[in-house]
Amino acid sequence: MADVPLPDREALRDLFSDLLSKTCAVERIDDGVALSPGTVAVIAEYVDADGEAAGAAIADLPFACRSGSALVMMPPTVADEALEAAEIDGDMFDCFKEVVNVLSRVLNSPDSPHVKLRGMYRVGELLPGGVRTLLQDGDRRRHFTVDIEEYGTGVLTVVSRAEIDVAAAA
Repeated sequence: MADVPLPDREALRDLFSDLLSKTCAVERIDDGVALSPGTVAVIAEYVDADGEAAGAAIADLPFACRSGSALVMMPPTVADEALEAAEIDGDMFDCFKEVVNVLSRVLNSPDSPHVKLRGMYRVGELLPGGVRTLLQDGDRRRHFTVDIEEYGTGVLTVVSRAEIDVAAAA
């Protein structure tokens, strides 16, 4: 299996600012979303051309709701209502799927295999074996806060089978 790079905060900032047409501040943090019973979060699975798990993104509910809403210019209050209800469903879930689909760009480089989004899962749903293995490997992940102008902050963790670190000091 070839390596898949982990993104740095600048790559994520630029990607989200361009995609959402909002100023986004991205910072590395020490811990991401805890994948424990009762956690409301979304997991995106990325695969290579052979269908092998190559990466994952774990978004807490605030990031999933806020970025999905910002993508299609839903009012920030719509994201706030979803947060109060502690769920992401319907249109907002579909919009967030597009956010994590575009996120695959930062998992691709000229020196790595092409990866693409295979699926999205809510924490607690049965995960395919390859992504389960990736999520158990704490050495191949980066955690970020993402603050989206007018919408607020959420947490995103990017997991990779990579040994490559893009801008490791980021």
